[in-house]
Amino acid sequence: MDLKACYDILEIEKGASLQEIKQAYRDLIRVWHPDRFPAGSRLTEKAEKKIKAVNDAYRTIVSNMGTIVPPPDDGMEVEDTGNTRIIAVASGKGGVGKTNFSLNIAVALKELKENITILDADLGMANIDVLCGLAPRFNLGDVIRRERRLEEVILEICGGIKLIPGVSGVEALTSIDKTDQLSFLQEIRKLESEGRFGIVLIDVGAGMGAGVTGFLLAAGEIIIITTPEPTALMDAYALIKTVLLKKPNADVGVVVNMVKSKDEAERIFSSINRITSSFLHKEIKYLGYIRNDRAVQLSVKKQTPYYLAYPNSKAADCIREIAGGISRKGSEMQHRGGIQSFFKRMSTLLFDSREEEEAKV
Repeated sequence: MDLKACYDILEIEKGASLQEIKQAYRDLIRVWHPDRFPAGSRLTEKAEKKIKAVNDAYRTIVSNMGTIVPPPDDGMEVEDTGNTRIIAVASGKGGVGKTNFSLNIAVALKELKENITILDADLGMANIDVLCGLAPRFNLGDVIRRERRLEEVILEICGGIKLIPGVSGVEALTSIDKTDQLSFLQEIRKLESEGRFGIVLIDVGAGMGAGVTGFLLAAGEIIIITTPEPTALMDAYALIKTVLLKKPNADVGVVVNMVKSKDEAERIFSSINRITSSFLHKEIKYLGYIRNDRAVQLSVKKQTPYYLAYPNSKAADCIREIAGGISRKGSEMQHRGGIQSFFKRMSTLLFDSREEEEAKV
């Protein structure tokens, strides 16, 4: 490829520094990433061609400089053959029942014959294992550092649901070298090609830290949990706003927890959606609600999901209905993405976030 054409593709002047070249590359990847466009559309095809051209141009320029440096998001051009749904579950604040929802919706989806894996990525309060009465010896960080195989880390809970304890995994993604990162991605790809993953449900931490938003931006679908409490609603909207400003086409759905009735839940969602539509020009989706139910507290003490301990409870009925909607949506999706591409995007987002923080110091 002609060197001048390469600079034109990256939209930079000849003689730009390596740092400027890398930044131009990242900017173009963000703008033209296929996930920003509707699956199967003409724009998606155009974006994929643009990404390939940008990758080729970057490599040509850097090679001409006598420096061997892979693109900042090495592997963006690699064909993603995965068909795994990546659903991130998050909340603007703690105490709204996010983790309990993640566990119980996984159990309900398993009942619908879905192949479910939970990644416990709440770094501050990782407690899926606590709700199930487990004490994992290893976690995702051990896999990323090549100290354990992924199969050694995965636990089976609640009659067939797979659990990946993720504590320290996010931090490890930003600190390992390229060789370890590629080794990790290859292991993920191998298991995915064997059909080990159907839906990966990621229980993300509360709040709006870099780790939380990184997971949400990299995921294919996002579920925000909130409650009628005013502060929970404000924080939920703030989180939705943060995501949509960075990824306008994000697939965001809301579940209203701890409500007295269906009417109350619908009123609460309508108020959030009205604000989102007015100020962000984006409609979000209503996924359902969960009734206030003593069975939830009792099941926590039993360290058993309430969907299993109290299957006829009001909360379990609500979860059952939400799970049905999630499962039906999956059957209508043409392309689900893939867990390998998710981790590629995640590592890039976290790397960029770390560089931004370092630049402020």
